[in-house]
Amino acid sequence: MLFRSKGAEATKHDRLPLTAEDVWSLNSTFKGTPTEVYYTLLRDTGMRVGELAGLLVGDVSLQDRTLHIHPNDIRRLKTKGSERILPLSDTSVTLIQEHRQRKDDSEPLFAAYARPNGNTALSATLMKTVRKVITEKRKRSEEHTSELQSQA
Repeated sequence: MLFRSKGAEATKHDRLPLTAEDVWSLNSTFKGTPTEVYYTLLRDTGMRVGELAGLLVGDVSLQDRTLHIHPNDIRRLKTKGSERILPLSDTSVTLIQEHRQRKDDSEPLFAAYARPNGNTALSATLMKTVRKVITEKRKRSEEHTSELQSQA
């Protein structure tokens, strides 16, 4: 860190970024679950949960391997600059395919969350798993650090 602002230090109440180990643990935990597609799309594209919940089948181009984020009847966008086209990873394309089957372009990609407060419900669903994995890992890490400090 080149510059340090007084009072800008992290506290235990701050939201800390996920470490590479956190992401690896989450990848393993979500793999093969019904929520894997949501987690993978968020991880690989960086889109917001509300954007994910409001996707339409027509927003996805498997041929171009892209996802078009734009306002629709399900949800608005946070800012005008939020409209964009995102590239899709190989894993995302594979996971999305089953959700597109037998649907028209105007239908929601994820019907369970394409409703008022659907983004909140989706976030809660994902965060149950995230909190469990990250809290357990960090708790073990803190216990290990305490043990090391007591041995010093």
